[in-house]
Amino acid sequence: MRKSIGWSFGLLFIFSFIVLGITSARKPKNSSTENMGPEMGKELNRSMPLSAEDKIRMLIKKQLDGKNNSDLPYLREMTVTMENMEASVVVRYNHDQGPNANFTKDTIGSRMSKLYFELYKSKLPIKYAVICAYLPLLDRYGEISPKLVFTTYLDKTAAAKINWSLEDSRIKRNMIPQVWKVLFSYPIPQPD
Repeated sequence: MRKSIGWSFGLLFIFSFIVLGITSARKPKNSSTENMGPEMGKELNRSMPLSAEDKIRMLIKKQLDGKNNSDLPYLREMTVTMENMEASVVVRYNHDQGPNANFTKDTIGSRMSKLYFELYKSKLPIKYAVICAYLPLLDRYGEISPKLVFTTYLDKTAAAKINWSLEDSRIKRNMIPQVWKVLFSYPIPQPD
């Protein structure tokens, strides 16, 4: 009788070790990363420094937030490529349709200049930036769709020659448009 009781307790003892070993080897559901509230997640993100590429992307998204007057998102596409610790930036955006061709050209120039200003004034490592403006135009099939109308280019060498200590509006209005290169220009028709 003692042997059978001993064997029973022994087997029960071994069985409990096996069961406890299996359950403790599993990852608990409430681990420290899963149990973080939204505030703790924000703190974790704040403690991680943003890369230059991320900062450039955030800057562009901030400048081209929202939709244009044709209900298209301002930001069409953005490409930021890092090479040798410098960024090559290409931004494509949907511009607002203006009341006439001259007004539209002027506002395209203003928006591009402001975007270049924000990019280069940020002192982020930008090798060059290309900005492409699109407008909703009537195509040969009678459909209205966004068409590339203006593309400019500004590299760090030309940007470095700008006197950044001048008044911001003067830099945007007078300096930047004089130093960027126009890569493409499409005649903007008068709206109907």
